[in-house]
Amino acid sequence: SNVYKRQDKPGTLTENRMAVRELFLTRSFEVAMPGDLMPPTSEADRRFCDVARWCHSLKRKGDNAAEWLGDPMEAALVQMAEDRMSSPSDASLRAEIPFDADRRRMSTVHDMADGTFVFAKGAPEAVLGVCAAIQQPDGAARITEEAGRRIEAAAGRLAMRGLRVLALAYRRLGPGEPMPVDESALVLLGLVGFE
Repeated sequence: SNVYKRQDKPGTLTENRMAVRELFLTRSFEVAMPGDLMPPTSEADRRFCDVARWCHSLKRKGDNAAEWLGDPMEAALVQMAEDRMSSPSDASLRAEIPFDADRRRMSTVHDMADGTFVFAKGAPEAVLGVCAAIQQPDGAARITEEAGRRIEAAAGRLAMRGLRVLALAYRRLGPGEPMPVDESALVLLGLVGFE
């Protein structure tokens, strides 16, 4: 697992580790464990792993492909996705909308084998606010008020258990669609709880 060390005070090093502990997937509206995505066989689970794997601002630590420099939550997401995908999809980064404190989310735009996608992650309320649909087993479905309440309640339950929570979402760009300047009309995939 990835280890990040910070200097707390002179002569003291503390390991700063984060791990994905629990998921809430909109395809089932049920709590899931990271192992439930291994291997990710459905379209919904593959897309969830794609967002987890590619939507980040991490940098590789030297030649060691297993270690990353950057946010430990992002590193935990990447590790979870890589552990679950026997052959990770390839992605070419086209653009990034960095995280900021006002928007409370970040997005990346990637060319994949099956199209160009916007991948987004951030605070559940910030991501849910730009989602028009939720991922279901047979495709995307419009978010209803009831679905929104269930997702918010799930985020609250994860947070009440002391986990830090992020929401993951995506959107496929249509042929010739211009690069987005902000996130909109995303499809929510689910929530991730970190410890």
